[in-house]
Amino acid sequence: STGGVPAAHAKLLARGRLQPHPMQDDCVEELERVRLEVLERWARNGSLVQEGVESVKGLYIFGAVGGGKTMLMDLLCESLRDTPNAPPIRRTHFHEFILDMHKRLHRVRQEVGSIQNPMRVVAKQYEAECPVLFFDEMHVLNVGDAMILKAFFEELFASGCVVVATSNLRPMDLYSSGINREVFLPFTSTLEKHCTLFDMEGTPDYRSVRNELLAEAARSGDGVLPAFFAPEGPSTGRRVEEALALLGAEGPGEARKVECAMGRTLAVPRSWGRIAEFQFVDLCEKFLGVPDYLAIAENFDIIALRGVPQFTDSAEDAARRLVLLVDILYDQSKQMVVSADVPVDEIFGGLKKKYQHDSLAGSEAEHMDEEDDFSGTVRVPDWGGSSGRHFSVFKRPKTQRYGVSGTYHPGTGAEPEEVAEQGAVAATGGRHDRGAGGGPVMAGQVEEHTEWVEWSATGLKDASMYDLTCHT
Repeated sequence: STGGVPAAHAKLLARGRLQPHPMQDDCVEELERVRLEVLERWARNGSLVQEGVESVKGLYIFGAVGGGKTMLMDLLCESLRDTPNAPPIRRTHFHEFILDMHKRLHRVRQEVGSIQNPMRVVAKQYEAECPVLFFDEMHVLNVGDAMILKAFFEELFASGCVVVATSNLRPMDLYSSGINREVFLPFTSTLEKHCTLFDMEGTPDYRSVRNELLAEAARSGDGVLPAFFAPEGPSTGRRVEEALALLGAEGPGEARKVECAMGRTLAVPRSWGRIAEFQFVDLCEKFLGVPDYLAIAENFDIIALRGVPQFTDSAEDAARRLVLLVDILYDQSKQMVVSADVPVDEIFGGLKKKYQHDSLAGSEAEHMDEEDDFSGTVRVPDWGGSSGRHFSVFKRPKTQRYGVSGTYHPGTGAEPEEVAEQGAVAATGGRHDRGAGGGPVMAGQVEEHTEWVEWSATGLKDASMYDLTCHT
C-alpha cells in the first residue's frame, strides 16, 4: 500500500489510537525495511530465493506484554496484503501453527508413508503457499513443540522464506527450562541468523492502561459494559445474565454441539446464535485443548465463562487451560464475560505463591541466608537444562545428612555412613559400591555449603547419575 508501514502507523497516531513512543518508531523502520526488501526481491524474481544472494532478513520482535508488538507486526502484514503483486503471506498464532503442523505431518505420512524428513515436505508446502510468514506469540512449553519448531524453521529458512515473529522472550530464553534443550539450542542461532532481533523492553503496557480506563468507565456507568464479575453468588449471576441480555442473548438459549478437529465434537450448554455460555469446569477441568478452543472461537463471538476459581498450588492443569483459552480468544478478537470467585488479580494467587522462589534455584541458592529453611520443599529452576541437567533442587532439612549410598540419615548421633566433607561439592557417578573413583561418591550433587541438593528429572529414588547413564 502507498506509504507502507510508516504511513499506517502515522494514521493510527493521528486518530489517537496510539501514543507516540520512540521504540515503536524504530520498530516501524525495521518493519518497513522488511517490506521494501521483500517487494523488491519478489518483483525482480517472482521468488524470494536468489542464487548467490542472502535471503531477506526477517524480524523477531520481543518484549513484555502490552507494548504493541502484535499491533506493529500486523501493520506490515496488512500493508503487504494491500499491495498489488506482493508475495502470498500468512499470519498465524503459535497454537494454530502447532495444530497445523500436526495435521500436515499426519497427511504427509498418510500420502507418502515413512520418510526420513517429513518436515522438509511441510516446509516446501509453506514456501509455495506463503513465502512470508507472520508468527505471533512464539513460545515453547514442551519438548514436542520444541522439536517441531526447530525442524520446521530450519527447513523454512533454507528454502528462502521470510519470517516476522513476536514473542515475550528473547530467542535464547525460548524453552529455557526444557528437557533435551541442547538439541533445541541450534535453532536459536538459526533464528538470530535469519531475523533481526528487536527488543521492545521499556515500552509502556498499553493494554493494562486501556483496561484500567475501561474498568473505570464501567464503574462510573459511562456506557461501557462490565465484563468481569466477582465474587460468585446470586447477585453476580443476575449481573451476568443482564450483561448477556444486553449483548443479544434473549431467552433461555439452547444446547448445541460444535465440530472440533479430528472429528470430535464439543458440547455447548447454552447458546444464542454467536453467543455461548460455559462453566469453567467444562472447559478447563476436562481434557480439552487447542482444537476445542479454536472451535469455540470459530463458532462464537461472545463467550461467557462462569465459575472461575482462585487457583490453588495443585491446579496447574486447569490454570494452563484457562490461559490457553483466553490467549486464543484474545488473538481471535472475541469478547468474554467472566464470573469468578475472587477479583481478577487474585485468581492466580496460589500459583504465584508456589513459584515465587523459583529464582532461588540452582546457583542463586548460594546467596541465601543460612537461616532460611524451606523444610525440604522442592524448587523448580526457571532457567534451562537438558534431560541430564533438567533437575529440581531442594534445601535439605538441617537435621538430615546425605550418606554415600545415596540415602538420608539423621544428623544427630553416630552416622552409619561417611558423609561428604563440609563445603565440598561431591562427585556424581554412582553409589559407593559401584563408583569409579576414590573418595565418597554421591547419588546426586550436594553443595554442602548451601545445603541445596540436585535430583535427576527421572524422580527415581536413590538413583545416581551412574545408575541412570550406565545401568539403564
